[in-house]
Amino acid sequence: MADDPDYNPQEPFINRDPRFYNAILFDGVTDLIVDPNAWNLTGVVDLAQVNEEGNLGLNLHDPGGNPNLFWRVRNLTGLRIKKWLPNGARWSGAGGRNHHVNNNIFRMSEVYLNYAEAANEAYGPNGAVPGSSLTALQAINMIRNRVGMPNVNAAYTGSKALLRERIRNERAIELCFEGIRYDDMRRWKIAHLEENKKVEFLEMRWQGSESSLYPTGFSFENVEQSQLTKTFDEKHYWWPIPNSEIEAVPTFLQTEGW
Repeated sequence: MADDPDYNPQEPFINRDPRFYNAILFDGVTDLIVDPNAWNLTGVVDLAQVNEEGNLGLNLHDPGGNPNLFWRVRNLTGLRIKKWLPNGARWSGAGGRNHHVNNNIFRMSEVYLNYAEAANEAYGPNGAVPGSSLTALQAINMIRNRVGMPNVNAAYTGSKALLRERIRNERAIELCFEGIRYDDMRRWKIAHLEENKKVEFLEMRWQGSESSLYPTGFSFENVEQSQLTKTFDEKHYWWPIPNSEIEAVPTFLQTEGW
C-alpha cells in the first residue's frame, strides 16, 4: 500500500492485490454465492459496520448480550477468511454442508518462494544460482505476474536485505491461511516483535454520503484490540526441558528463559 500513491485508506477494498479478493471476506461482498441464512438477512456480508446509514447491521451484536457493545460483530478483526470458502457453500441450515475443499500438501508457489528466499540469501537478488538460470528476483516476479501484479518495486531490489523483506511480505500474501506463517515467523525470529503480536479490528462508521473525506460514506479505522495481544517472548522460540529430565541429569541446563 505504501508503494501505491493512489491508495486511499478510506477506500481500503479498492484496487488491491487480486489475491486479497480471493483470500479475504470483507464487508459488502456480494459475489459470494452462499446460503443467505449462513451469514445474515441482508444479502451481503456485513462484517465491520458500526452503523449503516443510521441502521445497525442485522448480524451486528455482542454475543455476550452487552447493549453497550451492540455494534460489535462475531469475528475479531472485521474481516473473515474467503480462501477456503467455495461458492455455493452451505454452512448451516437444513441442507447441512454441501461442499468440499482441496487441501494442498505442497504448492508450486511455495517452491518458488522457498527458492527465492534461499537464492537471495546465498547470491543476492540478481545473483546467478549454480545449476539454474532463475534468480531470486525472477522467482518472486513469476509469483506476482501470474496473478496480474507488476514486478517487485525497484526500490526493493538493490540489496539482499531489501529483497528479504519483500520475500517475507510475498509469503504472507501468497500463503496466507495455509498454516505456514507461524513457522515462518519463528524461523526468522520475528514472532516476538510487537507488530507481530497485536490484533486490530477494522471499524466502519457511517459518516454520510456527502462527505468528501469518505468516498464510500464510511470512515475506516484499524483499532488495536489490546485484550487480544498475542503472548510470544524470545524464550518461546524453544521448548523448555521437562524438570524430570533436569533432575535426572543435574548438569543439564534449562533452556534459556525458562
